[in-house]
Amino acid sequence: MNANDFFQLRIKKAKEFGFPEPIFINTEKLTEKNRVLYTAEIQATHIPDKEKGKTHHFALKFTKFTHIKTEPHWIEEDVTQKNGFAISDKSSIEKLAAYIKANQALLGIDILSKDFTSVVLSNDTNTINVLKQILSSNKNKNIIYDLFKEHYPELDEKILTYKLVQKRRKALAEFKSSLVDTNKKERNYWHPFLEKNRWMFGLSYVIPLEETRVDINNTPDYLFKSDDGFVDIIEIKHPHYDFWARDRNGNYLKYRNFLQICDELRGGVTQATNYIFQVEKKYSDIDWQRNNQCVPPVKPNCTVVIGRSHTWNEEENTAFRLLNDSLHGVNVITFDHLYDRAERLLKLLESE
Repeated sequence: MNANDFFQLRIKKAKEFGFPEPIFINTEKLTEKNRVLYTAEIQATHIPDKEKGKTHHFALKFTKFTHIKTEPHWIEEDVTQKNGFAISDKSSIEKLAAYIKANQALLGIDILSKDFTSVVLSNDTNTINVLKQILSSNKNKNIIYDLFKEHYPELDEKILTYKLVQKRRKALAEFKSSLVDTNKKERNYWHPFLEKNRWMFGLSYVIPLEETRVDINNTPDYLFKSDDGFVDIIEIKHPHYDFWARDRNGNYLKYRNFLQICDELRGGVTQATNYIFQVEKKYSDIDWQRNNQCVPPVKPNCTVVIGRSHTWNEEENTAFRLLNDSLHGVNVITFDHLYDRAERLLKLLESE
């Protein structure tokens, strides 16, 4: 059977839609053990393009019927059930293929063209369910994958991006939930977590140095190659320190009406300044530079991550801005600032 068998199809018109005569094919055959005969009616619909004034593609509607051997009539069945139905015999498959080709020939279209494929893969629930069943099958996985790659050459990149987005979204959710867990400290949790998810610091801090120890007395949390090739430092505290100093009553301590930083942050800034000083000493240390595959360190910057800022108002935000302006080579951020940065990076990745 070929498409020529259907070239004389009579097409009925209704509201500018064309309805060629349907065909009937067998799905499951009647056997000695099976007293039910299944058949499917396949109705093509030619769909008009009102802007161009012509019919440009068609849809196929499958209607499944059952025929009980002892009964003289057919009963319609729902074909959207989970298992769907199979068209198994060769003649029925050939008949279906010829019917599709005939409709394509009548309309002068290609079912695999970009325009038509975009119509098939619409947000129609039944279409999506059928596609999910195909993709979830263990049969012919390589063929299905190759077919998708043939028509969607960017598929590999999109799959990798999707997996990366899902992984980072999961890490970001863990970050958010961990901010309120007081049992998670810098050494037992935040250091290994942020080491594994260093992408959260941005593109400038994705290449860690081989050695984090500067010398026997100084070991920063992270040494990174920045995007200009030089060495920068990151020092991690934990989010449960009060960023601003408080008195016994829980009120902010102020000096001449300016907020004062807490002792832990003050010590962290001093520690960061010392790390900068020690790393700068490696300017002439050829062995250290060779081991870390880096250029001579020049004016390293150190980022200190400490405390939280999600409840800050204008006073705290202003004091924070003035604090960083007063520091030299040291930049202080809170865990909320780091979370917001990571969230923005993830949104950028999702938009690709």
